[in-house]
Amino acid sequence: MADGSDEGKELSPESTGQAFGEVIRDYTPDPNATWRNGRPDYFLVNRTFFDHRSLEHEVGSLEAVVSKLIKNWAVEAHHVADVHLWKTMDISKFQAALNGACPFLAQQMSDLGSCNLFLGQTREYNCRIHSFETAQKIFRTAFPMGFAWECLEVFSGPPTVVFKWRHFGKYTGVFTDKSGKKYKGNGKMLSIVGMCIAKVNAELLISGLDVYYNPEELTGLLTTMVDSNWRPVGDEEADGAAQGGGCRNLGGCRNNGHNSCEVM
Repeated sequence: MADGSDEGKELSPESTGQAFGEVIRDYTPDPNATWRNGRPDYFLVNRTFFDHRSLEHEVGSLEAVVSKLIKNWAVEAHHVADVHLWKTMDISKFQAALNGACPFLAQQMSDLGSCNLFLGQTREYNCRIHSFETAQKIFRTAFPMGFAWECLEVFSGPPTVVFKWRHFGKYTGVFTDKSGKKYKGNGKMLSIVGMCIAKVNAELLISGLDVYYNPEELTGLLTTMVDSNWRPVGDEEADGAAQGGGCRNLGGCRNNGHNSCEVM
């Protein structure tokens, strides 16, 4: 979510992690940049992160450096719309891809959102029916306390950084699948593990992100880790077969606006 203010533009101590005793992101936007929907507020997702992370990395370790790098990237990708004012990426070279599929560029990420681009189409989710705003809303609603992210292990350092990551959060909200059916989470911790190959330059600007994980696992859990007393609503049949990402899946995604999403 956002606090509705651009005052100072700097993230609050609750958002950087300073208020929790550890700075885990320190992003400051370009002086000419504005936040998409007010200054982002990471308090809730930070509480989830500090309460439920599996590892605490030593300050200055490669894992700590990569963790902050990706968290700062996430602030920018989610909350600064103008790619020409991005500071964490080399937009002249930047490409990202899911599971080795067709890559997408910086402007596509800004227009469509990383939630859409790193999910594509699964049995339960269809990026083609979601804008930047509605995709963010889907996951804010499913994870009211945030869907946190942590770097688990770094296998190689710059310029080609290979690392293992984990996304996690208590599934206490409601997920709406692509047919309109709603699923109330059972309140348990939902956790997904994946890999990433990040290419960076000498200034640690990101020029490439190759993300590897199973999106079907994530959206499948959102429709099975449900409250036993909950009954899905919505009668529409699911449309289309599951697919695995790439240009075919992203070409029909549309952008109808922007919103904030504290998921990392």
